[in-house]
Amino acid sequence: MRLITYICLLLLVVGIPLGAQTWTPDLGGDGIVPPAPTWRLDRDHFLLRGGAIELHAPRPAARGLSVLSIATTLPEDPRFEGRIRWQVQPSSVNCSYVLLCCLSQQGNTYDYVALAVGGEHHGIALVTLSLQLNPEGSASRIKFRETKTLIEEEGVASTHVFSIDYRVDYRRGVGWRLVISFPDKGGQPLELGTNEEFLPSLPTKNSLAWVCQYSPKNNEAWQLSHLRISSALGQSTPPPSDDPAPDPSPDPQPHPHPQPDPAPPIDTNPGKHVLISEVMAYPAKEGVEYIELYNPTDEPLHLSPYRLVVGRDAESVEVVSLPDVSLFARSFVVLTSDRSTLMSLYGLPAQGVLEVSLPHLTDRAGVVGLIDATGRTIDACSYDKARLPRGMKTKVGVAWERVDPLRDDDGATNWRPARATQGHATPGRANSLWSKEPREQDPKASDAPRGGSTTPSELLQELRAYSGYQVTWRIYDLMGQLVVQQNEGHHPTTLLSLLEHPEQHLEALVGSRRGLLLLVVTLSAPETLSERRVVKLYRP
Repeated sequence: MRLITYICLLLLVVGIPLGAQTWTPDLGGDGIVPPAPTWRLDRDHFLLRGGAIELHAPRPAARGLSVLSIATTLPEDPRFEGRIRWQVQPSSVNCSYVLLCCLSQQGNTYDYVALAVGGEHHGIALVTLSLQLNPEGSASRIKFRETKTLIEEEGVASTHVFSIDYRVDYRRGVGWRLVISFPDKGGQPLELGTNEEFLPSLPTKNSLAWVCQYSPKNNEAWQLSHLRISSALGQSTPPPSDDPAPDPSPDPQPHPHPQPDPAPPIDTNPGKHVLISEVMAYPAKEGVEYIELYNPTDEPLHLSPYRLVVGRDAESVEVVSLPDVSLFARSFVVLTSDRSTLMSLYGLPAQGVLEVSLPHLTDRAGVVGLIDATGRTIDACSYDKARLPRGMKTKVGVAWERVDPLRDDDGATNWRPARATQGHATPGRANSLWSKEPREQDPKASDAPRGGSTTPSELLQELRAYSGYQVTWRIYDLMGQLVVQQNEGHHPTTLLSLLEHPEQHLEALVGSRRGLLLLVVTLSAPETLSERRVVKLYRP
């Protein structure tokens, strides 16, 4: 009797099938904790609601891990089906594993075949996983690790969705097959692959478990429904396509809409796409890592077509999908894994910071990039502490800044440490180097206007020296909102007055707005390309 009780506590309780070839759990309830003895382990971290299981765990201090299990009965050639929904970008921190069936047990350790969403994968994968039960009262009920990848998504189909239906077939002597579909996009099945090499014997009396790992603000971001185990023999139907179960409770932080509108393709020409403008890889003890993005164009740009890549070098990067939000013209957004701390440290507004599952940035040297859905590089940055100037008093808490926002260059000449006068970091605002660095000049066109960032006095001198330009200028606030726009043609008298005495003329132009402003000036001349100047203005 003690042996039976012990085995029950270790997941392998004998379940009662609802039919000779089909197993489905009872998910009825309206916000109730999954009842014992049917459900086991972290029952109070989950709720049954509307035919689905929702993660509803206490908010952890750092990282949470919850597991729920139930006994199952397997047919000889099982088919595993279900639906997973999420409200956070899957990553190594925020991930979910559906433990489809147990392969073997040795003491407190169990080997499973599992469906992975995130974790060690950029998309969906079928893996084997080793799970160890911890004693009652432990901080976490389990420990787990992946041991083998059986089938893995090769493309990026799942990176634009927030729910999938899965179907996993196993046939003795044949192998495994993984098919997914997207219920929010028509439900057309997509085969991710097969595995004909891993051919285990599956115990009939078995168990299914659901493991969720999450960051502090994503403790309610996952949902599981439509669970079903049946015989794979003679079946060729896609995963269930009935009405989807309701989404989990909304995440309090901004997150993508489950059905985003298609975003326009990325224009890869310099100055026409979102770019990386600042990287904090080695923060001070009280600080946090972050990556700042900047939209250098005059139009809002969607972030969803981009993927963020982070790693020690180009051969060992992690890929993170970006939310479906728009970045306003001439504006910044800061990506971090600790939004509240970053906002508090630098006094940033909530709308300028996005919390994402940012991989760890290596302290000494690393690479950061933006790619598109096909893996094509859109923008890149490399940093290395060896490039820091000799004699710097500190190398901790120093951000790497892009020198020229209109130049596509990931090397040392376009990435330098932020200035000490700005606290070695400028997240959410114009870089400390933008108004100080020399601008490049075409040696074959010494009389042509030069491009890049400048200062009010330098631009004033240039306008007085070249009187033949057509001048258009705009002023933006830090959130990318257009404040002033003027086309002054060949006689930019208002602009000249502003550059001569900015403190006297800003009030009349921008009203009550204060803080950092960006002046963007476009210069056009006959038979030459238009040139742009960016000037940082500050109104206390």
